[in-house]
Amino acid sequence: MQNKRSLLADAGLLAVAVIWGAGFAATQYAIDAGLDSAMILLLRFTVAALALLIVCFKQVCTLNFSEVKWGALAGLFLFLGFFFQVEAQSRSTPSGCAFLTTTNVLMVPLISWAVTRKRPELKNLLLPLLAGAGIFVLSFKPGQGFSFGVGEVLALCGAFFFACQIIALDFASKKVESRKLTFMQMITAAVLALVYTLAAGGGLPSAGALRVGALPVLYLGLMSTCLCFFLQTAAQKYADATKAVIFLSMEGVFGSLFSVMLGLEPFTWMLGAGGAMLFLSAVLTEVKLPAIKKRA
Repeated sequence: MQNKRSLLADAGLLAVAVIWGAGFAATQYAIDAGLDSAMILLLRFTVAALALLIVCFKQVCTLNFSEVKWGALAGLFLFLGFFFQVEAQSRSTPSGCAFLTTTNVLMVPLISWAVTRKRPELKNLLLPLLAGAGIFVLSFKPGQGFSFGVGEVLALCGAFFFACQIIALDFASKKVESRKLTFMQMITAAVLALVYTLAAGGGLPSAGALRVGALPVLYLGLMSTCLCFFLQTAAQKYADATKAVIFLSMEGVFGSLFSVMLGLEPFTWMLGAGGAMLFLSAVLTEVKLPAIKKRA
């Protein structure tokens, strides 16, 4: 029975990685339809918040101030992470953004060190070097040389805020029930997207942009956000932590695969090699290396 649950948990986490990976292609379709970053996020998180409100109405009605505060903090980081990610993708490629997003796993121990003063393992201080090499290879264009532009910088900014969200969730999850916490993140991100849209003077998108972008946005809101939340929450109860990181880190791999398969960008060996290095550096953060025994 335990083995069956473990296999189902692994399958669930793999499904999350696949759905998240396809989310990069969906985001690109929404951008190509003419929707700007703030509008994509506003629609995505509004759809997600409404869906969660329907499913978790009883829990949402019992929210108190402390729960709202913790959920809003995590939601702020979530919004910033996705905002920079979408802005990055409008200036870069889906594959590049997908792989660079996985560097948030490397940032978590370093940011946690600054917050909690708890020193991470030596490997977590060295793995960013491997990730840096992967970023260099990923940014090397044959015939053009090294190309690391605004899009790549924004993608790393997004990864930083995703790492902050992970740390905020680590604290918040001990104080707030998971469904309440997720709803507060979604509604906070939706409100921030609305505020940004109004502050930037952005108007309503054209009917054509909404018509073409509706399906990608619905996918992002219902599949990449709501469904993945339930799958990940259920699966991680029975999945090994190391295996969970490995499966979820495959988001970048699937993001690249979908992008190439759907013709959004061509495959290059630099893309494959750089992506593999970033994926490996993310996976190794949670893999326990065998201790070296000293000879007597």
